[in-house]
Parts: sequence; C-alpha cells; structure tokens
Amino acid sequence: MPQQPTDADLVVLGLLAERPRHAYDLEAVIDERGVRRWTSLAFSSLYYVLNRLEQRGLVSSERAPGGAKARRVYRLTDAGHAACAEGTRQRIAEVPPRHAPVLVGMANSPLLPPGELARALAERRSAVEQELAELRRVRARQEPLPRAARAIFDHSEAQLGAELRWTEQVLTDTPEES
Repeated sequence: MPQQPTDADLVVLGLLAERPRHAYDLEAVIDERGVRRWTSLAFSSLYYVLNRLEQRGLVSSERAPGGAKARRVYRLTDAGHAACAEGTRQRIAEVPPRHAPVLVGMANSPLLPPGELARALAERRSAVEQELAELRRVRARQEPLPRAARAIFDHSEAQLGAELRWTEQVLTDTPEES
C-alpha cells in the first residue's frame, strides 16, 4: 500500500499542481499565502519534503538553464497529481480528533491559586483577539481571493471566533477568585 502523503506533502504537491516551481519560489508562495498559519511546514523541511516526494515518484526535477548554480525546478508527475487529489479529498472529508491544549489546562485548573484561572483566561482572550485581528489583516491584503483561499480564511476565522466566544463564556462563568 502506498504511503499516505503528509499535510506538508499535500501543500507542496498542491503548489506544484499550479505550475512547476523551484524551492525558493515555493518558499515565497508559502510565506505570501500564510500557509504556516494553518499547517505545519517548517522552512527547513521544504527540501526534505521535495526530496522525499521525488524519491516516491510524485515530483520530478531538473536544473533550470543558466550557470553552475542553476536552481532545480520541480514539477508534479501523474502519480503526484493522483496522490494530491486523493489526499485532498480525504483531508476535506475527515474530521480528526481535536487535541486542544486548553482542555488539559481546564482539566487541571482547580490546582491554580486564587485568581490565576481568570488571569489565564483573560490572557487567552487577548491572544485570540490579536490572532483574529492579524488573520483579518492578512486576508484584507490578499483580497480578492479565489474560492479555496476564501474557504481557508473563513474556516480559520470561524475557529478563532468560536475560541473567543468560548473563552469569554468561561471567563464570565469564572469568579475572580478562581
């Protein structure tokens, strides 16, 4: 059975499905689109991902014309296109288990000294508000957006909005001395 592509694999395959690219171009697009806000793809892992995808026959590469330091241009193979399409379908359909660290904190919150839970929740509210504001700024800079990008921003904004509402509700229900 073929190895399932990781989220990082799917991001790279999806970008190469748009057009062939060299690693520097991939990195620029990843930064420009804020991909690291919604998936884990470390800067240092891009070449590792590209090499792994090439070894698996999902991408091919060749040196671009020009000088001894010519960049490698990566392109999607037919197998890469098929793997990307199937992985994309699976990611859209699945609902993975949620592992929210805040729930571990809430489970152990009775251990906190008086007032500490309310302070921590207030810090969380502020952090979520800042993240939501930054997301909206990034979105505004990229308008108009294609349908898929709008859906990504909408999902992130809905999640942050839900986090903010939950945090505010728990904070409201938490006495100052808790």
